[in-house]
Amino acid sequence: MDRHVELTPFFAQLRQDGMSGRCQRDVWPDHRMVADIDVRIVNRSQVEVGVNVIAKVDVTSAEVCMKRRFDVAPFADLGKHFLQKLPSFCHFGRPRPVKIIKLVQTFHLEFCQFPVVWQIQFTIVHFFKNFVHLFHLVINTAYIITVIGTNWQLQSLVFSQNSVLNELLCYNTFRQYERSDGTLFPQTTVKHIVTGIIAPVDSGKTTLTEALLYKAGELKKLGRVDNGDAFLDFEELERKRGITIFSHQANLTWKNLQLTLLDTPGHVDFVSQTEQVLRVLDCAIMVVSARDLITSHARTLWNLLDFYHVPTFVFVNKLDLSELSKADIVQRLKQLDQGIVAFDGTETEELAELDDALLEKYLENDSIDRTDVLALIKQRKAFPCFFGSALKLEGIDALLQGLDDFAPELESRNEFSARVFKISHTEKNERLTWLRVFGGSLHPKDMILDDQKANELRVYDAKRYGAAKEIVAGQICAIPNLKETFVGQGLGFLENDAASCMTPVLSYALNPNGCDLHACLVALKELEDEDEHLHVVWSKQLNELRVQLMGPIQLEVLQQILKDRYELDVSFEQGRTLYKETITQTIEGVGHFEPLRHYAEAHLIMEPGKLGSGLVFSSDCSLEELDKNWQNQILSCLKSKEHLGVLIGAPLTDVKITLATGRASIKHTVGGDFRQASGRAVRQGLMMLKKRHGLKLLEPWYRFVLKVPEEKLGRAMNDIQQMSGTFSLDQATGTLSGLAPVSEMQSYAETVRTYTHGKGLLELSVDGYRQCHNEQEVVSNSSYDPLSDLENTPQSVFCAHGAGYTVDWSDVPKMAHVPYRSS
Repeated sequence: MDRHVELTPFFAQLRQDGMSGRCQRDVWPDHRMVADIDVRIVNRSQVEVGVNVIAKVDVTSAEVCMKRRFDVAPFADLGKHFLQKLPSFCHFGRPRPVKIIKLVQTFHLEFCQFPVVWQIQFTIVHFFKNFVHLFHLVINTAYIITVIGTNWQLQSLVFSQNSVLNELLCYNTFRQYERSDGTLFPQTTVKHIVTGIIAPVDSGKTTLTEALLYKAGELKKLGRVDNGDAFLDFEELERKRGITIFSHQANLTWKNLQLTLLDTPGHVDFVSQTEQVLRVLDCAIMVVSARDLITSHARTLWNLLDFYHVPTFVFVNKLDLSELSKADIVQRLKQLDQGIVAFDGTETEELAELDDALLEKYLENDSIDRTDVLALIKQRKAFPCFFGSALKLEGIDALLQGLDDFAPELESRNEFSARVFKISHTEKNERLTWLRVFGGSLHPKDMILDDQKANELRVYDAKRYGAAKEIVAGQICAIPNLKETFVGQGLGFLENDAASCMTPVLSYALNPNGCDLHACLVALKELEDEDEHLHVVWSKQLNELRVQLMGPIQLEVLQQILKDRYELDVSFEQGRTLYKETITQTIEGVGHFEPLRHYAEAHLIMEPGKLGSGLVFSSDCSLEELDKNWQNQILSCLKSKEHLGVLIGAPLTDVKITLATGRASIKHTVGGDFRQASGRAVRQGLMMLKKRHGLKLLEPWYRFVLKVPEEKLGRAMNDIQQMSGTFSLDQATGTLSGLAPVSEMQSYAETVRTYTHGKGLLELSVDGYRQCHNEQEVVSNSSYDPLSDLENTPQSVFCAHGAGYTVDWSDVPKMAHVPYRSS
């Protein structure tokens, strides 16, 4: 039996009822465009399409109406032909067009006293898949309607070329279409994907972004970083320096994929901006240069992607400048992960080998499903690799198609939830909170926090934006003038995200150079609102402002921002290394706080943690000893406080702190008592360990790659040894790679340029904290006195004869009211 005959009832219904729908777009305040579409099957070889478009700007409106019939191949005569050709039409279940019919209608409108020529192009694309005929109507001008769909839902395509209005049309969401009787046709589900463009500096990341936007029809001409006209590098500071400094958003549509691109900085000094974006991505595009492949910063970025578990696509750029074959390039990239696979049509077997169950399935069926590939990518077992040259627009279509086919979609919930990933300020000093919606939807005037509404929802496309009436799950928006929001904040049912794993390693003191110091503090606090890693500290004793930064380029940019945005011409002193402290032995610390009419005692077991684990808090206290609410309060107080060590007053890290026991008073214990007791317990334990030599100083280390002329290798190796670093030598390339303390190597790049006469290259990336190479020297040079640090005192307060009195940390064990757990 000819299976295409089964379609007769469907077409008969469409012929009788027809289908109508409306798309409308609020382009700007008081600017609206509405398109009403009517579709009807006339007979087995004709489709009739009627369109009524109204455009309104302020009080000016224009209208165009048209109705045309399109001839299509008779449905009954196509079965055998397509049955023979089906394998060539389908790839991973996607049909290819077999007949395309176009009609172009041009008309003129006048908007705001200037003429606009608006061209509408109707395209009917006739598909065939699994004996089912599908028709797709495309209306150029950014209105795209799916006309007929059966068991496979085609998605909307957007192209807005040759349209002056394209400068305004930056976003849209389509609804389901109604039959004439009011029932709904199957909804066209737009696949919303948020992807970040991640890359080391000079990999061609911004050029790739330009190419993606150009290929999707979002840009009329390609911009160049070198020329200062790249679409997303619109900040004046970025244009001057030729690098991306801030993350920016662009939007494009490719076939059934509505893609939000988040372009991120490539320089190592701005890695915190990149890390912010990773919290909200469906997937990332990791761009590497075919000439450099794996740099030290590329490894850092890859580790960040792994930390946030972001599915990743790899694009090897500048392929035309490399002498390596694609196979050789992939083999080298596998140093990052063995799952990196070239998606060139021959990847099936290699993909199957990445999962035992999938390999067994492949051996049985000699094939794997698209859903299997999607699962591998989502689990970060497979990393599709594409090749090309963004500058020459080579390989861009393949990358877009790969994202269309395999980019994992958000699994959303009905309840509203969102994640804040960026805070910025406009030229008008509006504070913007950037967030991605993960569940439900968001509308203007919705209550987004307990006491704050989302009065306006902005969807940005580079520096321009449009106001949206709804943001659905998967989409990104910016909300102006919310207060006290912060990066990583969870809204709705989402919890706040964990602290960043990339922290600055250098601290700089500000020289006001005659500028008002309070004005400097206000400006830096506003910038800290955008980047929490600045960690602005004001010392009253020293009358000094300090900020924390990743390196010299970020410092130069900060100086320029203070000058341009706030008219503050300041400078900074030489950077100091940011040390951390940890413990090497287990101790029980005790804090007692009992001034008159107050009471709290806390016992904390402090154990050495794994390197890089930070501070971990838990409770092992019996409910008979301390009620649950008091235990929760102690843990909350411990988590909210920055704990300092007692060697040089550096932040404490890599310690597991467990609440062992404690005591409260029904009559006298009040809100802040356990905050005092728990903080004193940590410090008392650290002082005990200092006496036992159970403390250790940590310092940040760089992972470096150093390339120098062959005759300078001896000098370079000697310098690294003098800096207490370690290295290995690649004999083939003459490249030194290894580890060295930040304190020793932070200024070495300038030294390399000097002794190699500009021919040497030093790449640095922070590789975490390790044992300080000169701990005794650093501690002895420090003027920190833990007993004078009254905000972090190790002393306890006891009560006798109706008055509180201070007890030295060393005497606390014999004065404690609760017996030691370790005794």
